[in-house]
Parts: sequence; structure tokens; C-alpha cells
Amino acid sequence: MKTRPTVPHPSPELPGLGAWTLIRASIDAVPAVKYALGVAGLLAAFAIGSAFFSTKSAAVVAAIIMLVLMVLLLIFSVATKLAPKSLQPAAVWLVWFVLLAFCLCSSLSISSVFFDWPKPFRSLMQPLVHKAQSTGKISLVDVQFLESGQFPKLDLKLRNTGEVAVLKQAIFNVRDVWELRDSLRPAALKASWNYDVELPVLGAPYSRAVPISQSIARGNADRFTFTLGNDAPPARREYIFLITVDLVYDENEQRLSTQPLLFIGPPAQYPLALTSPRDFNVFKRTFEHNLQVIDDVRKFPAVMSPKALSYLNEYSDETIPKLIRQLGDISADTRLPAAGKLGCFGRRADRAVPKLNELAAADPDPAVRAAARVAISEIQAPPGPKEFTKIDRTELIRRKIMWQDRPPDWIPPPGND
Repeated sequence: MKTRPTVPHPSPELPGLGAWTLIRASIDAVPAVKYALGVAGLLAAFAIGSAFFSTKSAAVVAAIIMLVLMVLLLIFSVATKLAPKSLQPAAVWLVWFVLLAFCLCSSLSISSVFFDWPKPFRSLMQPLVHKAQSTGKISLVDVQFLESGQFPKLDLKLRNTGEVAVLKQAIFNVRDVWELRDSLRPAALKASWNYDVELPVLGAPYSRAVPISQSIARGNADRFTFTLGNDAPPARREYIFLITVDLVYDENEQRLSTQPLLFIGPPAQYPLALTSPRDFNVFKRTFEHNLQVIDDVRKFPAVMSPKALSYLNEYSDETIPKLIRQLGDISADTRLPAAGKLGCFGRRADRAVPKLNELAAADPDPAVRAAARVAISEIQAPPGPKEFTKIDRTELIRRKIMWQDRPPDWIPPPGND
């Protein structure tokens, strides 16, 4: 008769008794304890795995899948040890099937991670990865400018195909700013303005963050606008802004960026009376500067406001025939600026030379005759690089100081505008 050998059990009172030694001793004393140890291991694995899932339901699904795999593993271990040969082929086929399925899933997972095929890995893991359920997926539907008031409004239309998205910030990245000038003279001044978004004229490139609060539900669309002001003081000048806008949404700071946007921002306005002096040099300097600005702006592909498109058309080669027709106008006030503007186009206005020769020889107004001769010399001069100042910083700062320190009913002194 066989008897079970006696196993010496270490006393709990012994010093230096470790936790693992205690567990081994407990299993030796009561073999059923090993099942409790297995349950504790499963609970620990569940606790570790739950940190990777955003909801309890996702963790439960993962736990069920884990149990299924554990059952398959048990089948493998038992089936291969079975004595009857009739079950061994089925066990072998099952092992090969699971092995091939594992290899296929691994290959597809690698392809998804590195090549986004058959689906991007992020979209496959989105339901399970932590916080993926709480993020939106916003796309830009349309961008346009509204110019019904003094300052242009940026009109954005968005669509959300993800979860509820909360927009909390719009960042205006100003890449460059140009100054457009006017030859008219102001005669009176009064008032100031408040802006929704104020973009400094000086300092580009820079970024200006604007807090917003906008919620877009899943599957919905939304539309909102930004009134784009600037810090320019009252003057007969306007400013071309080249910007992009980054919309920041949700707690993980996702961003949606627009394409480059180009618009014209006027300065602070006021009631005024305007005069148009017959000074050829004023028209010439103003038009020449604006023409150089528009030629520089054309280099940037961007979504343009209606006013910006109007300026691009006004200072394009398509206006040359119109200016040539104005040379035959009955009023010298029309012929004089037309001659000055044609000279600013240089060689591009060579078709206007015959008409300018007529004016230079026989126009009854001496100022028009002089302007025609200067225009001819500029058109026939060899082309060369021309430098220009995008913004007259000195004049802008001078006017800002006068505007900030103005007394009531202040009228500005005559200036370069």
C-alpha cells in the first residue's frame, strides 16, 4: 500500500519567510489554493488591460476574446495528448488553422500600420484605444469672405463626422501684410472702432490666438464668422493680409487648418470729405506702389476676398486698354492720372506709346503733356529690379501715436496721406 510522503511545512513564524514561499506552502497544504491564485492572476491581467480601453464594455469584449483564446489553447493542449488516433487529425487541422489565422492577422496588422491597407490601423483601433470615443473628426466644407460692413468677415463652414467636437480656439497665423495707398486727401476726422479679431499691421509673421466656444454634434455641420479688424489708425490706406487659420478642438488639441487666405483690411474709419488734387506725382507714387504690391501678392495662391480680387483686376494688364481710352477723355483730370498709371506698367504698356506721343505733342494742358513724356520714357526704359516698402512703418507709428493721444474732436494735421 502506497502512502503519500509527508511534506514538511515551514512555520509562518520563521523569520525571512517570503510571499512566494508562503504561497507554495499553502498550495502544498491545500492544492485547491492554486485555482485561487489563477483567479487572482486573471483579475490582475484584467486590471492592467482595462487601462487601455475607454469604456467598460470595450474591456469586457476584450476579456471575452481572451477567454475564447484560452479555451482554444486548452483544446490544443488536451487534443494533442489524446490517445485515440481518430481525434489526432482534427487536433492537427485545428492547430494549423489557428496558426495560419494568426499569421494572416499579423501580416494584415503590419500592412495596416505601415501602408494603411486594407484599412488604416488608427481607424481599426479607434473604438478600443483610450479616449478615441471622445474625439471629433472635423472637415472644412467652405471658406469665403463677407464684406457687408467696414471690416471683412471670414465665413467658415465645417462638418463633423466623428463624436461631438468642441472648438475652443482659433489661431490666426499672419504670414505677411502689404499696404495699399490712396491719393485722396481727408478733410475731417472723428470716431474709433471695436473689433472682434484685431490683427496687428506690423510684426508679420506672427500668430494671434482667439478663444472660441463652438460645439458640433456628430453628423452635423456648423457655420460661424470672424470679423477681421486691425490696429491701423485712421488713414487713406488699406492693408492686404495673407493668413491661415488653425481651429483647435477637443481635449487632445486636434487642429484643422485652412488654406492660405488673402483679404484687404481697412483702418479705423471716420466721417470725412475728400479732395482730389491735380498733382501728377501723387497719382504716380500711389499707383506705382500699389502696382508693385499687387504684383508681389500674385505670387501667393490663396482664397481671396471680393475686394482683393477687385484690386487684382484693377492693377492687372487688362486695365491698360481702359487707361488708353481714358487718354482721349475730354477732361484733363482723367487724362493726367491715366498717363501716370500707364508709365508705371513699364514695357507692359508699350501699346499706349502712340497715343501718349499724341498727348505729348498736342495736348492743350501742359501738365498732361509733361505726364505723357514721362510715361513714354518709363515705358521705353529697360526693365530692372524695383524695390518697394511693403509698409511705411514710420508713418503708421506716427499716426497711431496721434490717434491714441488725441483730444476730443481732434483733427489730424496734413500728412503724407
